[in-house]
Amino acid sequence: STPLGQRFGALGISLVSPGSSGKAITRSPETATVEEASRVSPSSPLPVKRLELVDAKDEAPKPRRLTGRSPLLRPKDLPSLFAEIDADGDGVLGRDDLMSYLGEYLGYGEAEIIAFLDAHGSEKGVTQEAFKKGLKELNAYNVHDRKNQVIVRKPGAFGGMEGVDFHIEDCSGCTCLVCDKSEEFYADALVDCRVLVGPCASSTFIRNCENCTFWVATRQFRLRDCTNCTFYLHCHTEPVIELSKELRIAPLCAKYPGLTRHFQEASFDPKLNFWSAVFDFTGRSDGANWKIQPLDKCEELTVAFKGCSDQADGPCPLLTQDL
Repeated sequence: STPLGQRFGALGISLVSPGSSGKAITRSPETATVEEASRVSPSSPLPVKRLELVDAKDEAPKPRRLTGRSPLLRPKDLPSLFAEIDADGDGVLGRDDLMSYLGEYLGYGEAEIIAFLDAHGSEKGVTQEAFKKGLKELNAYNVHDRKNQVIVRKPGAFGGMEGVDFHIEDCSGCTCLVCDKSEEFYADALVDCRVLVGPCASSTFIRNCENCTFWVATRQFRLRDCTNCTFYLHCHTEPVIELSKELRIAPLCAKYPGLTRHFQEASFDPKLNFWSAVFDFTGRSDGANWKIQPLDKCEELTVAFKGCSDQADGPCPLLTQDL
């Protein structure tokens, strides 16, 4: 198949099939480069497509990062919060103010910040009143009613807290990359979305989704009312599905800076994965509602952030026919 080059906001994305002899185009907001897609022999361990997402920033020193709960969650003193973000003190939040506070301190992705600035800012920036009206869109733990956006929570975006629940619902055409640990993860009513779920210590619930792709590391996996979706799973118990059809399932194949450490902190064993031990509450006698994704159709997701010296990593084994 012919490799694809795509672009989502401020992320450069390349989708490469190593088995192809063609060329893959990697695009970023500043540049587009062409790199050869090498041919892989039949004995190669990973003849899968690779989807790489790269935040478009230059190398920079590591910034301070949030510890504890997000200050954007129901702030008691909005003027003080606004003043803290307004680093230059000019009374409006410009691009640099938002990139520094939301991106470097809170761990949001650049594309989401730019979308917020475009929606609520003027030529000078975002006023305090506009910031107040749009604040619910910056919820660190709940993404709701988005279309064609890239939403990122970088490693550390949850401030090292335990017991964080993350919700994404009523979104279409979005890419959501949660590169941090959570306690429970909920995805509801998504259409044409791509979602990465970092290690979830308890349960991941996915409901009423259509034409989506998920990369999920979780202890328990629960699925209901989904159609035509692909799941790359690391699961410590039997995945449970119900009232769903046209599903494709394969082992987790994803990387981001710190994923190996997050597995260790969540006490996840990379070698213990019940991804294929699916229990279907509504199985049919005339056919199955799910199938194993063919190896040559699998996609490996790699998330890397420019400006971050840490390389993308992951503890899971390479995909092979043996898995």
